[in-house]
Amino acid sequence: RLRLCLWRSADRAVDEGLRIAGPAICFPARSGRPSPLKRAVRGRALYIEGEAAMLVAEILKDKGDAVYAIGPGVPLGEACGELDRLRVGALMVCDNDKVVGVLSERDVVKAVARDGQPALGRPVSAYMTSEVIFAAPGETVAILMGRMTDRRIRHLPVLREGRLAGVISIGDVVKCQIAEATQEAESLRTYIAG
Repeated sequence: RLRLCLWRSADRAVDEGLRIAGPAICFPARSGRPSPLKRAVRGRALYIEGEAAMLVAEILKDKGDAVYAIGPGVPLGEACGELDRLRVGALMVCDNDKVVGVLSERDVVKAVARDGQPALGRPVSAYMTSEVIFAAPGETVAILMGRMTDRRIRHLPVLREGRLAGVISIGDVVKCQIAEATQEAESLRTYIAG
């Protein structure tokens, strides 16, 4: 039998007495002999008994690292035009390569509801969400789901070594969850068939 644990890194797994054999991770069996996992490590996601913990880095690898950003002084009306042109739900607001806010469709609706037409001529810095919540490449999708749900946000900029590496949206998270559920269903069908 395998011990069912998820380790954040191979180094930590080795420190805890696990054996690494090539690309596969082995958990020590009760007898002291290692038992190989059913699946190997793919990218940076660790597989345990055939189940994956998808990491942000893998989503960005599939999605790409394109980030749409504007400056804090851009008029809100111009930012709305960019949201429409790019067909995205949020723009990162950056000042000298530093993320200072996020402007989402929700922020635009609040601005127009509160200030009407004049809001469109004011800078995005007046309406953006300035308390930015970030994600890290090594975090799991489950962590992101919890953060997005708790904070009621739909876009998380990803920082790698202090630099903006990409943006994960709630759509990316849902897509990942659907893919994992589909894979799990297929694995069960294969197991039952035999």
